[in-house]
Amino acid sequence: MKKALIIYNPTSGNHKFPQQIDSVVESCHRHGYLPTLYRICPHLDYDRVFDAIGKYQVLLVSGGDGSVSRAVNRLMQSDADLPMGIIPAGTANDFATALGLEKHPGMAVDKLLGGGVAKVDIGRINDRYFINVASAGVLTTISQEVNNAIKSRLGVTGYYLKGLEHLWQAKPMPVKMEGDGFSIDQEVMLFLVLNSSTAGSIRNVSPKAAITDGLLDVIILKKCTPAQLVPLLLQAYEGRGAHLNSPLVEYYQTSRLRVSSEEDIKTDIDGEPGPKMPLDIEVLPGRLKLLIPTVG
Repeated sequence: MKKALIIYNPTSGNHKFPQQIDSVVESCHRHGYLPTLYRICPHLDYDRVFDAIGKYQVLLVSGGDGSVSRAVNRLMQSDADLPMGIIPAGTANDFATALGLEKHPGMAVDKLLGGGVAKVDIGRINDRYFINVASAGVLTTISQEVNNAIKSRLGVTGYYLKGLEHLWQAKPMPVKMEGDGFSIDQEVMLFLVLNSSTAGSIRNVSPKAAITDGLLDVIILKKCTPAQLVPLLLQAYEGRGAHLNSPLVEYYQTSRLRVSSEEDIKTDIDGEPGPKMPLDIEVLPGRLKLLIPTVG
């Protein structure tokens, strides 16, 4: 029987995964897999389990964007060549949302193990990897600042409330950016470097983004006032991409990007604290084997 490693974060999102373990195991057995479940928490990291990653044929990760990103980093650092599947269980689940993944754990595992495997792009930022987005500026570090208790009670609403606080404290930051065919040296409010189309719980924030195109999508918001920023956010939440037509927004696609600043700027990778400037960012085409679920 094939072996499946299932890493799950019991505190992610609505905390429902632990209640659905039996259905997860049943789905694994249905597809000929013997599951090993590994519960992550502040006192249990990935080191022990990834030391033995070579004995598994598939990796499943239940958690939010941060949990998935940490697992991807450990997988990339290992010599293992096995596909990974995502069971969305976080507050935002931006990457999973972009892919339209099933949220019920048992059904998700059933669809993932019954589907196929695709080679998808990931990003590298300095010596770390990201699966969905690397960013800095206003609104980009909200997920780092909202504690687990608020996430559990309020879900995405907790992010929105923290976002209101960010909006009225927003200040521009000086950055230099250089990518394929473009160079910028100016004050900006934020920048996003995206692998998928969804970020900050906003669908289609970058409608052209694709995880198999060998490119990263860069969205830059120029210096502006909170009064100018609010209408842009409302446009973005509509999900039609109209915000990209604003004169305050610059949009590029690139295979690489270098970002530097004279200021000490907080960065974010998939909802987790990112590295300090300068940032050397690149896309790694087809680097990750991702389980693509069956449809229906």
